[in-house]
Amino acid sequence: MFLFNKTSKFPLGLIMVSFLLTACGESGSGSAQPEGDTAAPALTLEQQYTAERIYRNKRFPVNFVFPNIWNTSANGITKHAMTTDVSLFAKLLVIPVFELSTDNWQEAIAWSEEAAQKLPVYYGLVDLSENNMYFDLIRVNPDLPDVIYHSLIFKDSFIDRSGVDLDNPGPHMGYISLNSVGEEVIDSVVEHLFLSSPHNQYGYAVIEEGSEELAEEYRHTMIEAELVSGSGSCDTIRVFEVTHRISKITGEMTGETRDLYEFRAVVDADGNVRACARRI
Repeated sequence: MFLFNKTSKFPLGLIMVSFLLTACGESGSGSAQPEGDTAAPALTLEQQYTAERIYRNKRFPVNFVFPNIWNTSANGITKHAMTTDVSLFAKLLVIPVFELSTDNWQEAIAWSEEAAQKLPVYYGLVDLSENNMYFDLIRVNPDLPDVIYHSLIFKDSFIDRSGVDLDNPGPHMGYISLNSVGEEVIDSVVEHLFLSSPHNQYGYAVIEEGSEELAEEYRHTMIEAELVSGSGSCDTIRVFEVTHRISKITGEMTGETRDLYEFRAVVDADGNVRACARRI
């Protein structure tokens, strides 16, 4: 499994050299499986690291860059205004779900206000800011002054996501302005899309990420892990690869997901992460 450093197009090498750890048991020795359980092989180093990241809710690698608005505390809320938030698309029989975009401040404010009116708790507009990617409309509820709500509107001049139906995702992920295409920009776009996706929550983790520049495209790769299911006695953890490609010719961004492997793990009564066996 090869990954790439953000500042280099050359592979860093294998994530880890996998080998078996000593099986868990009292005093570090192996213990017999209870009758009715299949034998549980010890976790490899790579699996142990992945499971620890999942269970400890360590969702991001060290090279993940957070914009200031992405507050990981309970006092920050961040959401893109969507087509389903505004009446502009209400007459359509089927509403494609994608993030709204404009280069007009007044239109951004109007969409943000309409979306805010539909929230369970209304947050009034208190400040405005922007960067090359989006407008940030900062909102606060007077009854909850410590909670900051960032209502985001993508800029048309940066990215076009209108062909991306988030309810029916496909390989097409939008178009990025050719004036903006570059390795550092691609990293920030893909990371931002992860942060604003359902994967940015407990049960998911980006294990490793990186990018490379090829002759006709930029390629960004994330190795992610997902806590698929768990009964409390044995969980399944899925590891998969997400690849984004951005054409240097058209600016189109496409994405694909490829499963790598699954393994089973659990957090025991002492809080230790270990392998577990499937009940038979």
